[in-house]
Amino acid sequence: MSKKRKFEIHQDDELAQIDEELDLALEQLDSANVTVGGLLEEMEAANKQYAGTSEPGSLEEEPEKDAKNEESTIS
Repeated sequence: MSKKRKFEIHQDDELAQIDEELDLALEQLDSANVTVGGLLEEMEAANKQYAGTSEPGSLEEEPEKDAKNEESTIS
């Protein structure tokens, strides 16, 4: 049978500083995520409003026309 060893973990000041910096970085990421989420909601609302005022299906037809125009210019 093997002997079990006890390990002591010593936390120094450098690890505490790294932990604080990581916490700050996570807070900044959370803040950025909230900002991006708000912008995405605004864009979605604007897209729904724009889709409601334009002809149905016109948004889908435009990219196809652009793709056909690009193919004819390339050929």
